[in-house]
Amino acid sequence: LSFHILGPCHSCYPLILKWLGAQIEDDDDIKIAQFNGFLQSPSNLLTIGSGMTTFDEVLLITNKTVKGQCVVEKLAIGNNVQMGNNCLIYGGTTIPPYSVVGSMTCVTQEDGMFEPKDIILGVPARKMPFHMSPTSLAADGINKTKISLTCSYWQKITAELLAKSILVLFVLVIKSLNINMCFSCLLLLVIYSALLCLLWSSLYEKRQSEPQPKANTLGWHYIMSGVIRRDYTLFVSPLLGGTQWLIYLLRGLGAKIIGNDVLITDFQNVLDYPFITIFNHVRISTRAIIQCHTYEQRILKLMPTTVGPYSILRSMSMVFPGCQLKGGNIINPCTLILKDDQLPENTEWLGCPPKMIAH
Repeated sequence: LSFHILGPCHSCYPLILKWLGAQIEDDDDIKIAQFNGFLQSPSNLLTIGSGMTTFDEVLLITNKTVKGQCVVEKLAIGNNVQMGNNCLIYGGTTIPPYSVVGSMTCVTQEDGMFEPKDIILGVPARKMPFHMSPTSLAADGINKTKISLTCSYWQKITAELLAKSILVLFVLVIKSLNINMCFSCLLLLVIYSALLCLLWSSLYEKRQSEPQPKANTLGWHYIMSGVIRRDYTLFVSPLLGGTQWLIYLLRGLGAKIIGNDVLITDFQNVLDYPFITIFNHVRISTRAIIQCHTYEQRILKLMPTTVGPYSILRSMSMVFPGCQLKGGNIINPCTLILKDDQLPENTEWLGCPPKMIAH
C-alpha cells in the first residue's frame, strides 16, 4: 500500500534497492513505475545501470529449478535500458545498454546474447530487425510531450486526502437529503462519475491547449485526476463491468464508441480515452488492454487507435498505439499487436510478435 501512495517512478525506489544490496550506478536517473516486482528476488543479485526505465508488471526472477535443485543467478541491466509492460527477466541474463525489452517478453539465459541498442521482443525473446527511432520531439503527426512521471511525496499525500475528502463530502450531502438508500447510492455513483469525466476532460483540453513539445512534471490537476480515477477503479468499476453504464462513462471520458452493442468487461480495458475509436459489436475481455500512448525514450507519444466492428480482444491481449483493426479481427490471449499494425478484415492473430493464424 505504501508503494501505491508513493506512486510510480518515486526517487526512493532506487535508494531502497541500493540499501538492500543492489549495485546501482546512478540512483538519480532510474525510473521504476511499479516497484513490487523488484522485491521478488534478492536485491544483492541485481546490477542496474543508470537511466533504466521500467513500466507496469515488470518482474525480475533470479532463481529457477534445474533437475530438482534451486539455482540462483545474478541479473544485470545496462545503462538506459527500457522495459515494457508485463515483461519477465530471468537470472543469468544481461540486458545490454540502450536496449528495449518489449511488452509481454520473457528473457532467459537460453535466449543468447544481445547487443546494445537491440529491441528484444517475444517468447522466447529474440532480436527484432528494426531499431528505436532517434530521440526527437519534432512534429510528425504524433502528439508528443517530454514529461516526468514523478511528483513530490507531499503532493501525493495532499491529493489523496483531498480526493477522500471530496468523496466524504458527497456522501454527507446525499445523506442529508434523507432519501431512499438505493437512490442515494445511485445518485452518488452519478455524481462521482460526472466528477471523473469533468476532471479528465478538462485535463485533456488543457494538454491540447498547451504548446507542444513541452517539458513538465506532474501537476496538481494530473495528480488529482489520477487519484480519483484509481479510487473509481478500485471501488466503483467492479460494479460496472460489462454494463452499458461503463460504455456511457467511457464516452463521457472522451472515447469514441460507435453503436450500443459493445461489450467492455473492465474499466481498465481502455486507456487514453480521446484517442480511441471503437465500432459496433466489439467484445473486450478481462485484462485485455487498448492503449494509445508509449513512453519511448521517456517521451510521451499519443496516437489514435481504431478497433473495427465485430472484433474480439481476448484476455491478456494488448493493442498498441496507432493500430487499426479493420473489423472481424480476433486477438487471442497473450498477443501483442505492435505499434502502427494494420490488421486486415476477418483475421485471427496469436503471439508476440503477432502471427496471423486464420483468414
